[in-house]
Amino acid sequence: HIYNSAISACARCGLWERGIELFEEMDKIGVAKDVVTYNAVLDAVSINVPLARRLFKEGVEKGFYARVSRLGTQWLELDLHFLSLGGGEIALGWWFEECLVPYLGNHEKLAAVKSIDIVTGYGKTRMRGARQGDDGMRKRVRAMLRFMNVREIEQSNKGRIHIDKEALKREVGRNSGKIIFNAEGYRTFRREETTANAMPNVPQVRRNREGAPPREDYRDQGSIQRVEGSVERRRNVSHSDERHIETSRVRKQDVDHSTNSR
Repeated sequence: HIYNSAISACARCGLWERGIELFEEMDKIGVAKDVVTYNAVLDAVSINVPLARRLFKEGVEKGFYARVSRLGTQWLELDLHFLSLGGGEIALGWWFEECLVPYLGNHEKLAAVKSIDIVTGYGKTRMRGARQGDDGMRKRVRAMLRFMNVREIEQSNKGRIHIDKEALKREVGRNSGKIIFNAEGYRTFRREETTANAMPNVPQVRRNREGAPPREDYRDQGSIQRVEGSVERRRNVSHSDERHIETSRVRKQDVDHSTNSR
C-alpha cells in the first residue's frame, strides 16, 4: 500500500526520521503493518542501530521474521533471503550478539556444531545483485563479517556463506566468548561502497497516462523490438480468436440449415 511505498522512498533518500514518522502514523490511523512495512522501515532506519534492532525484534515477535534464525545442536543458520538489505544488516548483528551467545560462550556446544551458514539468497531474477556497484545482501554480509573478524570458507553456492568454525572459535576465545564488531569501520564502508541511504540517480521516464510509454521513451532499439513483438503476438492471438468465432458461427448456421431441411 501507499505507506510501504512512502517509507521505501524515505529509505532511498536517506530520510530515516520521516520514515519512522510514517511507520508510527500507521498505528494512529489504523493501517495494518506487514512484513513489507518492516522491511521498508528497517532499510530506512538501519543507520540507527538501537532503533532498528528494536523494530526488528518487534517484527520477530509479530511472526514476520520467525524463521530467520535456526539453531540446532549440530547446525546454526541465519536466513536473510526475504529481508531488505537494511533488515539483513540488523538481523546479522542481532544473530551474532544475541542468538549465538550460548554457543560462543560454551566451547562444548560450539565444538558439536558442524555447520554455521548464512543464507543471503541468489538468483538471476533478483534485483539486489543488479544495483549500482553490485550492492546486495551478499556483499554487505561479507563486509560485516570482515569487520567482525569472522572468516568464511569459500564454496560454490553463491546464495550461502559458510562460516569457518575453527577460526570463529579462536576469535571468540580471544574476546572472552564474544564477537567484537568494528561498527565505525563498517559505517565508512557502507557510506563509500554501497547504495545505502544514497539519493537515487536513475533517469526517470514520463509514462503515457493511457498505458505503456510511447516508443521514444524506451532506451534502446532492443526494448522497442521486444514491445512491438509482444503487441504483434497479442494481435495474432486476437485474430485467431476472431477466426475461431467466425468458424463456429458458420458451423452453427450449417447445422440450423440442415435441421430446417429435415
